[in-house]
Amino acid sequence: MKKRIFASIFLSSIILTTVAAPSIAVADTYDDQISQKNSEISNLENQQTSTQAQIDTLESQVATINAKSDEVVAQQKVLAAESKQLKQEIADLEVRIEKRTETMKNQARDVQVNGQDTSFVDAVLSADSLSDAVSRVQAVNTFIKANNTLIEQQKEDQEAVKAKEAANSEKIESYQKYQVQLDTQKKELQATQAELAVLKTSLAIQQATKEDEKEALVKQKAEAEAEQKRILAAQAAEAAAKKAAEQAEAKAKEEAEAKAAEQAKAQSNATTTSTTESAVTESNTATSTSKATTTSTVASSSQATTSSSTSTSSVSTTTQVTDTSNTYPVGQCTWFVKNRATWVGNRWGNANQWPASARANGFRVDNSPEVGSVVVFLNGAQYSDATYGHVGYVISVANGVITIEEGNYAGQSYNVRQITTEGTVFIHQN
Repeated sequence: MKKRIFASIFLSSIILTTVAAPSIAVADTYDDQISQKNSEISNLENQQTSTQAQIDTLESQVATINAKSDEVVAQQKVLAAESKQLKQEIADLEVRIEKRTETMKNQARDVQVNGQDTSFVDAVLSADSLSDAVSRVQAVNTFIKANNTLIEQQKEDQEAVKAKEAANSEKIESYQKYQVQLDTQKKELQATQAELAVLKTSLAIQQATKEDEKEALVKQKAEAEAEQKRILAAQAAEAAAKKAAEQAEAKAKEEAEAKAAEQAKAQSNATTTSTTESAVTESNTATSTSKATTTSTVASSSQATTSSSTSTSSVSTTTQVTDTSNTYPVGQCTWFVKNRATWVGNRWGNANQWPASARANGFRVDNSPEVGSVVVFLNGAQYSDATYGHVGYVISVANGVITIEEGNYAGQSYNVRQITTEGTVFIHQN
C-alpha cells in the first residue's frame, strides 16, 4: 500500500515539474524578447534623433538661403531704384546733348547764312588798335574753347550714359543669376528636408509598432508569470496534500494493526472458550451410561457444532469484507466508500480532491443526490474534516431527506445518518 502511494506521489511530482518547467522557460524567453524590442526601439529613437538633426541643419541652410534671397531682393530693389535714377540721368543727358547739338547746328547755320566766320586773322585785321586786336583774339579763343568743351562734354556724356547702362544691366543680370541659384538650392534643400520628414515619420511609425509589440510581450510575460505562480502554488498544495496523505496512511495503518490485534485476540479467546466447553462435554459423556452414550454423543456433537458456530459468528462480526483493489488507507472514509462503491477509482487523493479526480476520469459531478452516488463534504461542511473533507455513500433519497452510510465518522468505523446538501457535491457512476 505504502509503495503504491509513494509511486503515485512521485508520478504527480513528475507531471507538475513537467508542466512548470516550460512555463519558467517561457517567462525567461519573454525577457529576452522584451530586451530585443527595447534595443530596436532605442535604435529607432537614435535614428529619429539623427534624422531630426539633419532636418534642423537643412532648416538652418534654408533659413540662410532665405536671408541671402532677401538680401538679393533688397539689392534688386536698390538696383531698380538706381536704374530708375539712371534712366532719369540718361534722359537729362540726352536733353543736354540734344540742346548742345541744336546750339552747334545753329552756329553752323549762322556761319553759312550770315558769312560770319570767326578766326584769329579776321579778329586781328578788323581790330582798331592793338589792344582791340588782343581782346578780339581772346574772344575768338574763348569761343573756340567753348565749342571744343561742348564737343568733349558731348562725347563724355554719351560715354557715361553707355557705361552706366552697361553697369546697371550687368548688375541686374548678375543678381538675377544669383537669385536663380538661390532658388535652386532652396528647392533642393526643401526636397531633401521633405524626404527626411517622411523618413522621420516612418521611423516614428516603426517605433510605435515596436512599442505595441513590447507592450504585448510585457502582458504575455505577466500572464506567464501568473501561470508560473499558479503552478508553484499547486505544487505546494500537492506537496502538503501528499504529506497529509502519508500521515493519514501511517495513522490508518497503526489503527488497522491495532484493530487486527484486537480481532486476533478476540478470536483466540473465542477458540479457547470453545475448546474448554468441548472438553467438559466429552468428560460428562464418558461418565454416562451406555444407553445414554448415543444420546450424549449426539448432544456432544450438537454442542460442538454450536460451539463451532459461535466461534465462526464471532470472527465474521469482527472481519470486514474489502475490495482487494482498494488502495486507500484502511479505516478511512475513502477506504469505506471504495468498498461500498467499487466503481470509484483508486488514488483520487483526499476526500476533498475526489470531485476533481472524478471529473478528470469522466464521471458526472453535480449537486443532485441519487441513490448509489458518492457524497463529498467540502472542508468543514456538516462536521467534516476542515483539512481533508469527508465522503459517504447515498443509500436513500426521499422527500428531500438524504440518508448515507459512512466510515470513520465521529470515531465510528460504520455510521448511518441523514444529511442536507449544504456544502456537498455528488459523484455519479454514469
